[in-house]
Amino acid sequence: MSMGMRFSPRQELRQTQKLAPRLIASMEMLQLPILALQERIDQELMENPALEDANMSDDDYYDEDDNSVNLSEVSGADSEDASFGDKSEDNGSDDFKADDYDSFDSANETDDFQSSSQAEDDFYQDISPYEWSSGNAEDAAERYNNLMANLAAPSETLKEHLLAQLPWFDLSAEQRERCERIIAALNERGFLGSYKDIVDGKEQTVPFTMETLFPDLDEKSIDKAYDALKVIQQMDPAGVGARDLQECLLLQIKPDTPDAEQLKVLIGRHLLDLEQNRLPQICKTMGIDMTQLQTLLRHMRTLTTNPGAEFQEDRADVIIPDLFVVPKEGGGYEVRLDESETPRLRVSSLYRNLENSPKATKEEKEYIRSKIGSAQWFIEAIEQRKQTILAVSQAVVNYQQDFFDKGPEYIRPLVMQQIADKLEIDVSTVSRAVKDKWMQTPRGIIELRKLFGGGTASAASVSNAEPFGGAGQSSEDGVAYAVIRSKIKEMVDAENKSLPLSDDAIAETLQKQGFDIARRTVAKYRQELNIPSSRQRKSWE
Repeated sequence: MSMGMRFSPRQELRQTQKLAPRLIASMEMLQLPILALQERIDQELMENPALEDANMSDDDYYDEDDNSVNLSEVSGADSEDASFGDKSEDNGSDDFKADDYDSFDSANETDDFQSSSQAEDDFYQDISPYEWSSGNAEDAAERYNNLMANLAAPSETLKEHLLAQLPWFDLSAEQRERCERIIAALNERGFLGSYKDIVDGKEQTVPFTMETLFPDLDEKSIDKAYDALKVIQQMDPAGVGARDLQECLLLQIKPDTPDAEQLKVLIGRHLLDLEQNRLPQICKTMGIDMTQLQTLLRHMRTLTTNPGAEFQEDRADVIIPDLFVVPKEGGGYEVRLDESETPRLRVSSLYRNLENSPKATKEEKEYIRSKIGSAQWFIEAIEQRKQTILAVSQAVVNYQQDFFDKGPEYIRPLVMQQIADKLEIDVSTVSRAVKDKWMQTPRGIIELRKLFGGGTASAASVSNAEPFGGAGQSSEDGVAYAVIRSKIKEMVDAENKSLPLSDDAIAETLQKQGFDIARRTVAKYRQELNIPSSRQRKSWE
């Protein structure tokens, strides 16, 4: 019996789900914060000549002195174009609404037609339809130049500072090259850094050593590399070139440092004990009392754990709110989107007229039609982004009204699925809408995502507002995890540092207040808040 394989053609009907490129781009645009959106709009204005900033005059796009087209002479130019109402297909050729554009003025129909024809002549003579408008490019270039003119001059880096000190030392050419190689391997803190390597088939972070930095040196000559490292460690700032924290602190102890020898013993032998706050044990081992140890600790606090700090640029992140939460007269809050710096876009009237021009070739018409379709889609995507963000943020603010009215203790548990169910949209849309969005509120500037969070059951209700209901919503009154973290921090801040609260004691106190929480949960939240353990918080003074 033959068991051979047979191949035969067959027809099969299959339904698959694919995301169109424009849908993907629309989703990406939804999650852009305000500054990134402005950059995206500027890029589109440069790349698509059929897209214009409606706030700019026509002369800003087409300058007669440059032998270009003046849009004010073209019939149908509309400075108040209502493009947001259009619902065109991607090709954008047949579905534009006539009401959205200006019609020819019947009183000046002849003159307008002549102007339009002249504009087309100028267009085909001076501008290829495959080039963007010079006005768009010049405007973006001017904004970029203004930005660069207001940037601070770059300051000296740590590595530049160290390289400038090399001439102070009497070094051979080979030893100077080794010093330069070590300096290049330092991280921004001034420590000998690390590199990525494959170890046992996995990518791992491996610290630099003299052997890895100088594979050309054999065992007999590797001392030359260590001598070069010692040169770096003599440089300013003190502590630079260290391979770990202990070495960094020891490098900063000079002969004239108060209690220098005892400090060396404390740092060299008891750094781990200091981390665990085992001060009595240190006193016993070193043969000193607690007063003497506290004096050593005060000297130790004058040392730095970040030698390169003064060369690190202090960049404060500038937060520009995307949304404004404004109290309403009758109660509640209204959410408004910041559109002050976002240009109002429109489709170029010139390209609309050229689309049906008898002078345009088929290829030129296809190009113009595609650019108009892209411009119309982009305008609609911006509007869709606006409506989605406003709807999501308004629903969140309505749900968290007690938080805005009464304070942080009244924030309620909220998951994104609840907002998605309320607005009948996908939860991924909610996630994208709140990503990197900030709100200016009566409670200060708040990241929109921070208003989401799980919670736990509580006997004491922290909110009397009715829940949305639906998936993910408990019928019990709940308290947000953020409230529990806030209470843990308050308890630690108010504790007696000589007798700090243990995790068990904090959990017991919270349970008496009506919060259903376990000790391990307290430990988890304490670590999230970067609060040390009770042993590490204990004061021995």
